[in-house]
Amino acid sequence: MFNFFGFQRRQTHTTTGVGHTNREFGQMESEIDRIAEESDQSEEEIVLVGTRSDITARSSPSQSPVSPQQQSACQSQTTSESRTAEEVAGGTAAYRPLPPSYQDVTNPRLWKVTLKFSTGDSFEGRYPVIEKATGWFGDLVVETADIVGLMQEGLCLSQENVKVQESYITPAYSQNFKTWYWDRHFTLVDPRWSGTMIVRATNSTVPSKFRIEHLTADHVYRGEVVDAFKTSNWYYCFTRNAPESNANYVLEDTAMKGLWPWPRKDLVP
Repeated sequence: MFNFFGFQRRQTHTTTGVGHTNREFGQMESEIDRIAEESDQSEEEIVLVGTRSDITARSSPSQSPVSPQQQSACQSQTTSESRTAEEVAGGTAAYRPLPPSYQDVTNPRLWKVTLKFSTGDSFEGRYPVIEKATGWFGDLVVETADIVGLMQEGLCLSQENVKVQESYITPAYSQNFKTWYWDRHFTLVDPRWSGTMIVRATNSTVPSKFRIEHLTADHVYRGEVVDAFKTSNWYYCFTRNAPESNANYVLEDTAMKGLWPWPRKDLVP
C-alpha cells in the first residue's frame, strides 16, 4: 500500500533517544492516512459532480443558458476591442477598436523601362529582319525609383553592371517566326536601378560572343517607360518605324544620352 506521498510504508523502529519514537511515527502515519482519505474523497466528489447527468441543476438559478446569438455577440465584442499594456498596468484600461485586418500601404513609386534591340534595319511588320548567321534581338528591362535622374544622366551599361554568376543560355521556340532560338540571360545591377537583358539569336555562337558594350542606341527599335504598378500609364514611348508617335512626357524635348533612342543628345546639332 502506498501512502499519500506515493511511498510504500515500512515499519520503522528507532532506538531510545534517537529520532522519533514509534508512537510519534504512528501519529504521523495516521495523519497522513487522514489527509490521503480526504484527498481521495474530494477527487471522487469532483469526478462524480463532473459526470452527473443533472449537473445543470447545480448551476445558479440566476444564470440562464447563453444563446448562439449572445455567444456570437460576445465573441465579436472581444475581437473588436482591446486594451493596451500600459493602460492595464495603470488601471485605466479603456476599450478601443482594433485596426482593420488589412493595411493600406502605398507602394513606392517605381518606373519600368523597356528597350527592344535588333541588328536588323528593315522591318517585316512590327519586327526587324535580321541575318540568321550573325543577327540578334535583345530585350532590356530596367526598374528604377528615379526616372528623372535616369533620363537626365543617361542610361549607360557596361560589363561592371553584369552579375557574371547569373549569366546563362537557354533554348527557346519562337511562335512568331516558327523557329528555335538561343537566349542568353543577363542580370544587371546599379545603385540607381536593377534590370535584366536577354539576347536572342538563331545561331548559338552569337549569344556566346555577345557583350553588354555591344548595345547602342542605334540598335533600339522600340522603347517605353510605364508605371511598374499601373502599366497603362505611359511616360515615354519610341518606335523607330513610326517616329510621329515618339514622345517623352517626363522631360519632353530634353535630349538624352546613353541608350535612350530619342531625343538623342549625340544627334543634337
